[in-house]
Amino acid sequence: MRDLTLLAVLPLLMFFAFKRPFIGIGLWLWTSAFQINALVYSFASSITYNRFFAIITMLAYFASKNKPKFKWDKISILILIFFIWTTLSSLLSDADADTVWERWNFFMKIILFYFFSIAILERKLHVDFIIWILVLSIGALAASEGLKFIASGGSHRFGYLIGITGDNNFFAVMILTLLPLSFYLVTQTTHKFIKQGLVWVVILMVLGLISTYSRSGFVGLAVLGIFFIKSSKRKVLWITIFAIVISLSAEILPEEWFSRMNTVESAEGDSSFMHRVMVWKMCVLIALNNPYFGGGFKAVENLPIWQKYVGDFYILDFIPTPDADFNESVRASHSIYFQVLSDQGFVGLGLFLLIIASAYIKIGQIEQRAKTNGMEDWVFNLLTMLRLSITVYCISGGTVAIAYFDFFYAVLAIIFVLDNRIVSEKIIQPRR
Repeated sequence: MRDLTLLAVLPLLMFFAFKRPFIGIGLWLWTSAFQINALVYSFASSITYNRFFAIITMLAYFASKNKPKFKWDKISILILIFFIWTTLSSLLSDADADTVWERWNFFMKIILFYFFSIAILERKLHVDFIIWILVLSIGALAASEGLKFIASGGSHRFGYLIGITGDNNFFAVMILTLLPLSFYLVTQTTHKFIKQGLVWVVILMVLGLISTYSRSGFVGLAVLGIFFIKSSKRKVLWITIFAIVISLSAEILPEEWFSRMNTVESAEGDSSFMHRVMVWKMCVLIALNNPYFGGGFKAVENLPIWQKYVGDFYILDFIPTPDADFNESVRASHSIYFQVLSDQGFVGLGLFLLIIASAYIKIGQIEQRAKTNGMEDWVFNLLTMLRLSITVYCISGGTVAIAYFDFFYAVLAIIFVLDNRIVSEKIIQPRR
């Protein structure tokens, strides 16, 4: 039944994607963040939907007559240089070639998505559509986990979710990155029932985040809470809301959840965290031996490379890793920073950090220009939420290997559109 429904809707999606390329961009992102194939079981599962919508979107762009003027900016140039660097790193890598090029192919699709996004998107409608796509897909999945959390009386714990590739920490970062953009949609929705529905979706997303038992997610959620209390004009209301949520959590959540979160304060006594430190040491060793290009994608997860450098752990003995078994099976890098360091070397990490720093700086510059141009309030609300999305991504990503993340590049694309297509206009618009 799912197969028939999807195939029945597919021609309509194709028509709109080709007719309006910005819809194609939304469907491209949707099928990248959410694996439709996992939800179908028969003939519909053989279609590569992400590639399908990517090709349609590219064809629609080249066929369209009224394309927005393309302009290179600093962030886009840095992204292109970073991608070229990852390509050189892949060519020079000693890791398993199939694994390296499979990951490079995945990242290449994200880069293509970014550049076609900044070539196509140009208006508020386009930006809002992209965010709605994410809320109605990933946000809906997170909300469903929140419903399970309520139905189970707080005992539900996220394990495996069809349509999502990644563990509980990966899903937690996805939710965290999307939450600020969901708040933005709440401020832009005027229809009473849709607005109330969005508010409940946001609440359920938070509960879904709690059900992941992710310590990285917990830290990111705390950052979000502090931000809203600090920046809101209704501080008493937000403090009251968080006090109620904390009180209810204390009554509902099992002791296991609190025990896991308490390890954030006692990292040295947490074997799981100390294992991550051991992996980070391996990432550093790989980068020290390959300072320019690193070891290639997933270098630290490659057993021959791990065995090659395991004898050099004594070099970093000044960083304690008690009870660590250096000869056990390898794991992921558990950090966007150490992930890029081991994959792409110190130069690659520098480029990655420059992209993030440039995005922060660009948001501030757009805000100043938006004030000068008298832009509407939605621009400032969106810029604030974009900055917050990047912030929680950088903080929570510190312990999750999610450096090559399509959501992050979607955020960068939105920043480009605001900078070069919306706020760049010199027409003075009345502020609401």
